[in-house]
Amino acid sequence: MVIKTGQLFKIILFCVLTFKAGGLHTTTNVATKVKGVAGVWYTPDIMNCSIDINSYNLDLSGITSLVFEIKRCGRAHVILSSSDVRNSSEPLFGISIGYKTYKTFITYRADDSLDSESRNYVSFLNPNILNCTVYQTFWVSWSDGDIKLGTGNVVGENI
Repeated sequence: MVIKTGQLFKIILFCVLTFKAGGLHTTTNVATKVKGVAGVWYTPDIMNCSIDINSYNLDLSGITSLVFEIKRCGRAHVILSSSDVRNSSEPLFGISIGYKTYKTFITYRADDSLDSESRNYVSFLNPNILNCTVYQTFWVSWSDGDIKLGTGNVVGENI
């Protein structure tokens, strides 16, 4: 999955992930409790529903990709933002993996207005991409002006 962008991201926010960055392998099981449903498409203050991996005292400046694992029955979200202060009104990208078990969305949101002209997305069919009992490995890359999502441990493969 690929979507074009001209941004470099300083902060990566995510839910329910285990991640590897720059040769460093850190396992952190993360879960969020959200009343109702939250998503980049329809939650204006989405940053309040996310966990900032920089809060784990990792210096992720300069990286352009991340490898992570998900063990989840329903969808999982990754949010890429260039905001240093977790500001939902700044432009961001949201990746929703395993929506209704068969689709993945990459959504661009220009601000938190939720106006139709401030949001757009691409979707991809990928049935049963998540598993409730086994960790599945994914990677996301934002180098060269493209956001790419794939499966496996090798960034750039299985896009």
